[in-house]
Amino acid sequence: MFLSKRLMLPILMLTCCLTAAGAAAQSGTNPSQNAAIDEALLALLGNADINDFLQTRRSEEIRGGYYQVRTGDSLDELLERIYGNTLIRRDILRQAMIGANPQAFRNNNPNWILAGAQLRIPGVDDVMALIFRETETVRTRIRGGQPNWVRYP
Repeated sequence: MFLSKRLMLPILMLTCCLTAAGAAAQSGTNPSQNAAIDEALLALLGNADINDFLQTRRSEEIRGGYYQVRTGDSLDELLERIYGNTLIRRDILRQAMIGANPQAFRNNNPNWILAGAQLRIPGVDDVMALIFRETETVRTRIRGGQPNWVRYP
């Protein structure tokens, strides 16, 4: 199999890193070996922006309708990432998120979100259920108007 020169150096560096890591694991940790591994990884990943990759991956998760909570996440940061600058009040969005995911919050407290929990992103129906008493009646009025009213084109 033919590999380009661009791929040879990173593959060689990665092989060296894995070999050094295996040797370090067998013989205990050696500061000079750790430094060599760190230097090789820096050379291999030098210009890679891992934060950009992580942000893209999290955005893709959110678009899928679910999000797995990570250590350090806060509900307000998630709401900002999901909804951006929406006109819906934050307290309503917090209540909708807690209502859709009661298992992810200790004592229904928005400040106690549990890392590792799978969150379902609340939709329009969840928000409407918080705002209106009878969402089906409201939805019927919005879509169809009153049954005795005459509609004009």
